[in-house]
Amino acid sequence: MKEYQKRPKSKIYRSEYHKNYSAKNKEKLSLYIQKWTKENKEYLREYDKKRYEKNKHAYIARVAKRKAKLLKATPVWADHEKIKMLYGFAKAMDFYNPFVKHHVDHIVPLQGKLVCGLHTHHNLQILTAEQNLSKGIKFNN
Repeated sequence: MKEYQKRPKSKIYRSEYHKNYSAKNKEKLSLYIQKWTKENKEYLREYDKKRYEKNKHAYIARVAKRKAKLLKATPVWADHEKIKMLYGFAKAMDFYNPFVKHHVDHIVPLQGKLVCGLHTHHNLQILTAEQNLSKGIKFNN
């Protein structure tokens, strides 16, 4: 049996099997992952901390890139007070309802594939964290 598992054909078969299984049992796997994540919060916190320490330079570079992109995408005529007000409003919503996290989202993403937006109050909206993370960097008319 072990020799059979080492053959490349077997790896391809197993890969296809897992893709099909995942597609058919998406909801079941999602519930399992949610349950496991809740039960292993401390382990995940330690894992993330170690991964951050190991790749600190990559995290810092990503944050610097994001800040630079934000600065380049902010025109001189942008109303900084209204932008700050939106971020403050999202923070207040988190304070009054701690069970639902809120994000300030760019309607037209700053780093979109087809189109890039500006960092102005006209291009910002407040969404729940779940809605924002599911959106990604997609732009839907």
